[in-house]
Amino acid sequence: MEKILHLDEYNLLWHKFSQTRAAIAKARQKRLGRYFHPNWGGALVFIWNHNGQATPGMLTRALFLEHHSVSELINRLEEKGLVKRKKDPKKKNTVRLSITQKGRTDCYQAMQTDFITRIMSSLSEEQQKQLSSCLTVLLDEALKELGMSNNTPLSD
Repeated sequence: MEKILHLDEYNLLWHKFSQTRAAIAKARQKRLGRYFHPNWGGALVFIWNHNGQATPGMLTRALFLEHHSVSELINRLEEKGLVKRKKDPKKKNTVRLSITQKGRTDCYQAMQTDFITRIMSSLSEEQQKQLSSCLTVLLDEALKELGMSNNTPLSD
């Protein structure tokens, strides 16, 4: 008879965290009425906020993805007309990413700020502060493990 895996409190918490993120993403996608991968939203927000100066390397670090995964992500977003790539005129080996108007529209629709506000406001103000504090501690620890600075990568 195979032994049943018993998870300790840390692994149970990790699974609850992962399950919660997945459930919120799935509910947001259901509201949108079409498939929209969470990495697409993260990429579009990052590219939009960098106003034509984002590079694939910056996106790799911000989303914690491998280079080949970011290449596939950019290809898919470009095929859908959401982003454009352009060679940097000053640095010939550098590609800059910019968001299209369609990308802005899709990004805004996918972010569903009213939905996220509703979900997050189910926490009291104190709980929101605690969650933010806890997530900062976990992010800092993970970044240490990765040998990265303690700056939030999305602000890169």
